[in-house]
Amino acid sequence: MTSQGWVVASDLKPGDRVHIMNRRGGFGVGGSLNEGRILGWLVGDGTVNVVRAVLSFFGDEKRELAPMFAQAVTTLVERPDQRRAYPVGVTEIEERDEARVCSERLLVWAAKHGLVEDKFQVPASVFAGSEEMQQGFAQALFTADGYVNDGGEKGCSVRLASSLSSITERRSTFVVELWDCQSHLRGTSRQWLSFNAGWTRRHEEYLHRAQHELAISKTNLKSF
Repeated sequence: MTSQGWVVASDLKPGDRVHIMNRRGGFGVGGSLNEGRILGWLVGDGTVNVVRAVLSFFGDEKRELAPMFAQAVTTLVERPDQRRAYPVGVTEIEERDEARVCSERLLVWAAKHGLVEDKFQVPASVFAGSEEMQQGFAQALFTADGYVNDGGEKGCSVRLASSLSSITERRSTFVVELWDCQSHLRGTSRQWLSFNAGWTRRHEEYLHRAQHELAISKTNLKSF
């Protein structure tokens, strides 16, 4: 829908003004709150390798979530025909102040949602999933990767960053679908270097890719 009426997407021209969604989107029926949360944490603070899928939690606040996610993953990957229970536990990595929830069976499940081929995405199953699944995904993603920016007199905003603009754009669409909540996309065009002691306690140099941020502020922050 443009300011001149409906236009076939392939016929859009530079400069056309396009209306954005002004109401909540529809939802599917598949997927649960916990499934959404597990997918969200995999995308935000997870690792998918050839052996297993790993959910990582750092510091006291996030470590409190590790036992909850371990139980959720256990419930997800257990089969009704298995003879005994194989609960997924929490592994402590003390030198990194990290807690991990690891599972080979979770890797198989993650592959069904396309996260083995491309971990940095909002899975199609989430876009087509239930409202609870989408809420769970957003809760985990923003808890793992988001932050609150106190802009002082300019106001507060919630932000989610990525080095890939396509990911940020898909997340922006997802936020609009779920809450009727508009967001702004902001980016830096240059790479930069920073110096950080890191978990190794050694002073190390890091090369950062250009960042793209999804920012939610003002009345949209209330909806969020």
